[in-house]
Amino acid sequence: MGNIGSCDRLKYTVIGDTVNIGQRLEQLGKDVFPPDTEVSILVSQNTMQTLAGKFRSASAGKFKLKGHNQAVEVFKLL
Repeated sequence: MGNIGSCDRLKYTVIGDTVNIGQRLEQLGKDVFPPDTEVSILVSQNTMQTLAGKFRSASAGKFKLKGHNQAVEVFKLL
């Protein structure tokens, strides 16, 4: 997290695998749950472990996310 760019054009942003997975899950939500259906919040298995029972969830399945060699377990918050 921080400024990226040159002195003429700085942009404050975040980068890294966690950010990439978040963006991929956002897109996956659009693909799995078409427009005009329920709103869904998708989280990775790592996030579910961090939440440790604070939210009800259901497995949405394992998905191959762009930039990852192995499928990622995805959960839908209920």
